[in-house]
Amino acid sequence: MPKILMVVAVIACVLVSPAASDNIAPAKRADIEKLMQITGPPKVTKQISNFFIRQMSQAIKASRPDLPAKTYRILGEEINRVIEEQMTAKGGFLDRVIPIYAKHFNHKDIKGLLKFYQTDLGEKTIKIWPLILQESMILAQDWSKSLGPVIKKNINKRFKKEGVDLSV
Repeated sequence: MPKILMVVAVIACVLVSPAASDNIAPAKRADIEKLMQITGPPKVTKQISNFFIRQMSQAIKASRPDLPAKTYRILGEEINRVIEEQMTAKGGFLDRVIPIYAKHFNHKDIKGLLKFYQTDLGEKTIKIWPLILQESMILAQDWSKSLGPVIKKNINKRFKKEGVDLSV
């Protein structure tokens, strides 16, 4: 039953999302698009491309270490091309993210963000934000790995205390 509800929810989101996008006032939509151009796509696109290039290169190298360097050049070129195209294509990332911004920010908020990101501090924030996110993600991965043994120990201790036996 939960799987059926999940499928229905996903279908509803897909069907409702384009309609929600159409209900955004043109001026607000234009300002969100401007905000996206100021804050994101070139930097986000580069990060996404680098992620895919790194992941796919590692997988290829692991299975086929004999391939020439041009393999990785081609891989990078194609990944960059596809991501760049899909970022701005009709129904692409930008078209999908605009309704999210519209949902969480009113037009006054968007105008305030535009004003902020055109200040020195805003420009600095745009430049360093990807680094902060990247370092935070690495930290979160390391931190979550360190939690595993502590969580396991505490759960086992609690199960023992509560008389829960997981052995088969």
